[in-house]
Amino acid sequence: MKLIILLLAISLTCSMFAQKKLFVRVYNLHGKKVTKGRVLSVTDTTLELNEGSITETIPAQNIGTIRTKHSMGQSIFFGALAGTATGAIIAAAKVQPDNSDPNSIEVISPEVEAGALIFLGLLGGTIVGTIVGAAKDSQEFIIHGDLNKWKSFRSLVMVNNTVQKKEMAISKF
Repeated sequence: MKLIILLLAISLTCSMFAQKKLFVRVYNLHGKKVTKGRVLSVTDTTLELNEGSITETIPAQNIGTIRTKHSMGQSIFFGALAGTATGAIIAAAKVQPDNSDPNSIEVISPEVEAGALIFLGLLGGTIVGTIVGAAKDSQEFIIHGDLNKWKSFRSLVMVNNTVQKKEMAISKF
């Protein structure tokens, strides 16, 4: 029985950590973000992205820059959200109704303590999100509608939708 549970747990975690397709943000020739999503395919002249249930095809001539991975702001946001939730959970578990002696003197009221824990969670989560966002290996590809640069980008994208790190250091756009 233990072996079956172990094999089930391993198979579930393997699928959880399976490699995802490359996430990119696409900007037009004027620097405005046009779309974002996971790369489905890269042809000689187009980029096909999928975001949720929407599939979008962008001509290479309309692409100014492509940035990989999510923005730093998203890392900060989700770090702050996770920290705030953690602080709130700790505050809810720690702060209990006042059933103590009515003659005792409390230094900090339970409401202030809960607020402080939530604020510390927010602050800690924001710091962690900032560190994670700064440590991400996000890359920028400058295309500016040039098909030669587009072909260089296409050659860097592997079959499994990841950017080859070794060649990235050699061929900067």
